[in-house]
Amino acid sequence: MGDLKVSGPTDRLTYKLEGKTVTEALPSPAALGKAKREVAEFRKFQQLSRLLEVIFQDRRKSGRLNLEAVEMATKRFFLAVLASSRETWVFSQLLKLN
Repeated sequence: MGDLKVSGPTDRLTYKLEGKTVTEALPSPAALGKAKREVAEFRKFQQLSRLLEVIFQDRRKSGRLNLEAVEMATKRFFLAVLASSRETWVFSQLLKLN
């Protein structure tokens, strides 16, 4: 996913595909809302991917899995998700259980 450009008479979604920049017009408010949700989900996926990279990079280096580091990184990930999520209350309750 890429950037949402909300301006002018037509909102646009710009992203890279096979090394080329593609821009799509979003013809309706429904299309804009859908694009915003998809971009937000993609950003969460990117954060989760980075989290897993950090966890397993450490594992490859040391041969061990540092559970404290994993726990801290996981909490940071969920807090970042919380900041951009409508389910804030549910996630916060789950974090309190630990």
